[in-house]
Amino acid sequence: LGAPKLITRLATQQSQADEVITEQLALPDDSPYAGRPLGDTRARTLTGAYVVAVLRSDGTHPSPAPAAVLRAGDLLVTVGTRQGLDQVARLLEGPG
Repeated sequence: LGAPKLITRLATQQSQADEVITEQLALPDDSPYAGRPLGDTRARTLTGAYVVAVLRSDGTHPSPAPAAVLRAGDLLVTVGTRQGLDQVARLLEGPG
């Protein structure tokens, strides 16, 4: 009696986890956010996705603070839904 409920619960949790993905997004050279703090993007507020690390030539910068200054060419490790990550990518590219 307990096993079917447990299997159903685990299947539901796996389904929900499948909706969350991780992706590395490059900060374009002409991004309006190059040289500006991560917080200026308002990525989490606008998209629901999180920037969990910044990868650059001098190493990995985990858990970047809103004051962390982004550089052209940075790879932003993002976590969220497919829709949220697509929105972050568009946001980093800027208008147009």
